[in-house]
Amino acid sequence: MDINININININKESDIPIYKQIIAQVLYYIQKNELKNGDKLPGERKLSEKLKTSRGTITKAYNELANMEVVTLIKGKGCFVLDEKGFLGLGRKDKAVLMINNNINNLVELGFSLSEIRIFSEIVLMEREQKYSAIRIGIIDCNREALHAVHCQIGTIKEISIRKHLLSEIQLLPIKAEIVEHDLIVTTHTHYEEVLAVLPEVEDKLIRVAMTPSKKTLVEIERISENRRIGILYNSDRFLRIIKKALLDASMEIKDGIALKISNDNREQIAAFIKNKEVIILPPLTFFDTGFRRFLMMRLTGKHMIEFNYLIERGNLLYLEEKIRSLMIRK
Repeated sequence: MDINININININKESDIPIYKQIIAQVLYYIQKNELKNGDKLPGERKLSEKLKTSRGTITKAYNELANMEVVTLIKGKGCFVLDEKGFLGLGRKDKAVLMINNNINNLVELGFSLSEIRIFSEIVLMEREQKYSAIRIGIIDCNREALHAVHCQIGTIKEISIRKHLLSEIQLLPIKAEIVEHDLIVTTHTHYEEVLAVLPEVEDKLIRVAMTPSKKTLVEIERISENRRIGILYNSDRFLRIIKKALLDASMEIKDGIALKISNDNREQIAAFIKNKEVIILPPLTFFDTGFRRFLMMRLTGKHMIEFNYLIERGNLLYLEEKIRSLMIRK
């Protein structure tokens, strides 16, 4: 059925929040309020773009993001339909797989690929998986999971490599130590270089240290936070919390009691209550979280100013690391 007549999606073109994110936030809000239910149809892309006086591509991006979050399903030729959490969890394993595949196909079609091209791409990816195509084995070591994720994201798109992430606290365990020694290349941060060498002196020739820093976009977003806004930080690792707090202090922000909450799957009610009382939420990139937890967060971040704290390898270090990987590929 068509979207409820009482539901009205609007945008503020003066806001710092991208238009597609405003649309996502409002759809999530209406789902949370149970005004949009499983099976409800969202407005067509053309109709909504005309109403909001924005490009159709913006609507497409919003709907695709919602599909990736498994909040909606896109059915070619029919439209965009709500698939709430209860609806998704109620699906069988096969139906969930078909839904996810359909959403990915829709995304590729929107990028202009034909079905025959998508079939070829899919076959190539499956062949690479079956043949364990990755040739270069890379290990990443750090004390916090957020930094491990950040490094993985930056180099993970390079073809013909496999990546394993290791927490610094675990590298003394015999099975993990033996695995790390077998890596072709090992990456850690300047902070932990000596610690890694102390435990694994035999990897010195293949150990690379990189400097990491918050992205410029992240720092600009923090600088733009208005005074007296209620700020909350969600984090997984204590070290990552200290990095965020330093960025806030550098921006002359006051660090108040109760500003931060550690994330786990066991404290969802506490997280929901914490978010509810905050206006600005700073957290790791959403890709850091698994699909289910990401959907849980997005449903509760509706109407909040969300800042994804991107922590990146410095440009020069990244270029050096990429060159080392290419050199290894040539030698292999």
